Amino acid sequence: MKITRAVSVLLTGLVVAGCSAGEPDGQGAGQEPPTVKNLTVRTGADIRLPLDSYRLTAEQINQFAKASELLAADCMKRYGFTWEVYGGDVAAVKDAPQAERYGLISADFAARYGYHPTPDTAAEDTGRSFKRKVEPTPEMLMVYGAKGAKTDADWKGAAIPEGGCLGEAERKLEDGAPDSYVGGEVQNIKNEVFAQVESDPRLKKAMDAWSSCMKSSGYDYKNIWDANNDTRWQQGSAASPTEIATATADVECKFKSKLPSVYLSLETAYENQRIDSDAEEMSAFKAGVETRMKNAADILAKNPA
Repeated sequence: MKITRAVSVLLTGLVVAGCSAGEPDGQGAGQEPPTVKNLTVRTGADIRLPLDSYRLTAEQINQFAKASELLAADCMKRYGFTWEVYGGDVAAVKDAPQAERYGLISADFAARYGYHPTPDTAAEDTGRSFKRKVEPTPEMLMVYGAKGAKTDADWKGAAIPEGGCLGEAERKLEDGAPDSYVGGEVQNIKNEVFAQVESDPRLKKAMDAWSSCMKSSGYDYKNIWDANNDTRWQQGSAASPTEIATATADVECKFKSKLPSVYLSLETAYENQRIDSDAEEMSAFKAGVETRMKNAADILAKNPA
């Protein structure tokens, strides 16, 4: 699994930064803890959060990427280059895009792989599957993404757009989005919210119950992230018997303590609180997503191949 301390893959934004516990610095700081409606996590498919709809899904990211590449390729033609377009290859996680958001919760997975990724996941993590037929030259990369270029760089007398052809393409796809819209800001908000959740006494109570359960089975971990990121699991390509035993106990204790359900209940409540308190900002984020995808759809409709 090798999930970072706070969160795992988040397809609706793409990817994911760890969060630290403690009081967040964002606009949610200082608010009264929200009233929580108890939710139940039985499998990873149950982990759905309010802010997910404010970000792009994996399918939308692929559509946006292809539209961006098509626009960039048109730009590259102005400089005499042929740019090979890829169709976007962000892997869509089936059924449960956030199944490991709160660490391991599948007993079957724990018994087979411990904290290690599955072989197919490990292959996906090596990077994009798209391979170009011809590797771009340094000159092409400079025009495409302004890599190695000065701010006022040009190519054979023609000025290169800010951020290269890719920057030009992304600005076209942002056209019409609210001025306050910032594509990556929702992930920052989710990180802030997660920090609030980890500081909530209700989570601490459940985490302590999990820790006590683990200790009764012979494992001394303060929290689930210490177990998940134990450096012993970073050795070897397959899980050891010790790792599998630890992971199995981890999952059992999570459900005995109801920790995943507490996590989801709290995170849902804090996200809804943030959506309500920053309604105008959140509306701009949603409008920004809709604008980007409308612009991308228009480009793809003109290039159906």
